[in-house]
Amino acid sequence: MKELQARGYVFEKVIWDLLEEAGYVSVNTGLLEGRGACHQIDAYGTLEIPTAFTYPIRLLAEAKCYNGTAGLETIRNFFGVVQDISENYVVGKDKERNTPHRYLDAGCIFSAGSYSPEAQDYAWAHNIFLVSFSGIEKMTHIVTGIKQFVSGIDSDALKNLKKVDLVEKFKCFQTTAEYFNDTPTLVVGIIDNAYPVILVGDKGWIEEIRIPSDTDQISGVKISRSARNGATVFNLDLNGQRVCFNLPNGIAQKLIERIDRTSDGDKIFELDIPLKRAIHEATVRRIMKIDISLPDKLDYCRIISPPEEKDVSEMVTEVYRPENVLMSLPKEKDVRKRRSRFQNIEF
Repeated sequence: MKELQARGYVFEKVIWDLLEEAGYVSVNTGLLEGRGACHQIDAYGTLEIPTAFTYPIRLLAEAKCYNGTAGLETIRNFFGVVQDISENYVVGKDKERNTPHRYLDAGCIFSAGSYSPEAQDYAWAHNIFLVSFSGIEKMTHIVTGIKQFVSGIDSDALKNLKKVDLVEKFKCFQTTAEYFNDTPTLVVGIIDNAYPVILVGDKGWIEEIRIPSDTDQISGVKISRSARNGATVFNLDLNGQRVCFNLPNGIAQKLIERIDRTSDGDKIFELDIPLKRAIHEATVRRIMKIDISLPDKLDYCRIISPPEEKDVSEMVTEVYRPENVLMSLPKEKDVRKRRSRFQNIEF
């Protein structure tokens, strides 16, 4: 195999393990029969939380670990595969249907890098969901570790190495490399009941969020956003847990336009998180609904209270934490001064 192919194999193994840990989908790999051919799918699985009035939803996924940007050809090829698999249903001459093996297939590509504008437009038009980990620091460390692992394998040995043996070698590497000392927890979220995102945070962050017994609804705050490589990274505070997600700009722009029209402290979008929680010896399925709001800029100034010499570019990386609120209100002239220094921050 080639080095790029080997990186893709290892990257998909890491992503599927992290996603399966979240309990949203049971991951399988292998061949799936389509209407016209059999296809090798990086990963597929039926969602753990069913939906009424539809066939079971099956996720068909590809993982890409390119050095650069995933282009139109990548999305177009994957769409053809998803289409062929989803059309493999029949009604035989004896009127026997293959309903027990029929699914509503959803296609998603997970990429270590970004997507070209043409790829984003094509994916949106054909209902292919795009997930990028570009610009997310916790995932950047993992990608760097994967590249180091693959580059350390002799080229001649790599040519004859089987995928299963490559994965086994990586497991050994993973236990010793510092890149994997602080593996994050990945959780599937859904923005406004429309578009999936992968929320990345510290190990076990989702378990630290306490859901009230009488409701599934909690509140969160969008701390900041940063645009890079055709995508936008959003940073959130969810009950003190710092998490982030990446959205392709074609999708993110719709969200940004809404944010820019929203007043400080008001709700900007909803985030649904399907999850499974272990309670005593039982497993309970719940959907946690989080109302994400803009922070109040005046409170934000009070919270981080930056020194005079601090640069504005550093201010936006400060974490919004309710426990850091000052106990006494500042003088009005100090408030005006701090407010003026935050006029250009993207909330």
